[in-house]
Amino acid sequence: MLLPYVLAVLSSTHDQAALPIVEGFLHHPHSEVRKEASEAVTELQGIGSRPGTRRRSS
Repeated sequence: MLLPYVLAVLSSTHDQAALPIVEGFLHHPHSEVRKEASEAVTELQGIGSRPGTRRRSS
């Protein structure tokens, strides 16, 4: 599934305009997508890891 990778790319932009798009996936039927969306929201909000230190989960 490519969607988790798309969410990771969106989060790496640190562009607040991506936040509403990413938040729309927090209730996705696939747990992997929900998890990546949650991590992306955290990164876009500037909480947690510093830019460039985020690790992709496998």
